[in-house]
Amino acid sequence: MAISNIVITISGEEVSLDESLGFADFSEAFGGTTAVDEVYTYPEGAESWGGFANMNTDLYPMDFPYGGEVVFTAAVGAGESADVRFRFENLPYSDADPSRVEPSYNTEAVSVGTDVATEYRIEIPEQGENTFESLIMYLDTREVAVTITGIEIVKKVHRQRRMCRCLEQPISLKRLAERPR
Repeated sequence: MAISNIVITISGEEVSLDESLGFADFSEAFGGTTAVDEVYTYPEGAESWGGFANMNTDLYPMDFPYGGEVVFTAAVGAGESADVRFRFENLPYSDADPSRVEPSYNTEAVSVGTDVATEYRIEIPEQGENTFESLIMYLDTREVAVTITGIEIVKKVHRQRRMCRCLEQPISLKRLAERPR
């Protein structure tokens, strides 16, 4: 019995590996916002720049040469919705040197519109050689309490292209075995 006409094809595809940098702790409300037991509010009287600072300094410094994402679970009251976004800054803001926050990156906002805890993912595109030592969360909707938990920062750490090895013609095992090594 002979086995012949075997075709081997391995297609190429890009592969990214992800690494969790850890979980953010947005317990520091500023500019008139409130944070109580992972319920965040941007009240009507709060400053336009009000938000929530990450207090987990073990996350720093962060870099995203291949991109990443912010993953979290959130919910609002029935019939309500609120927009949530994040800002990555080079260093925390200082009145003495406001420019030290640059370079910075603002994520897209996602709309939380359900009273059922739901997972959300916000992509962080490649950031080159930029590093970040400040992370801020903002609510763009006033007067809506948003429960946000498990805010994880994920970094894509590697991208590679799998090799493609395709045999253009069927080959018999005998011919394969006869090939020089």
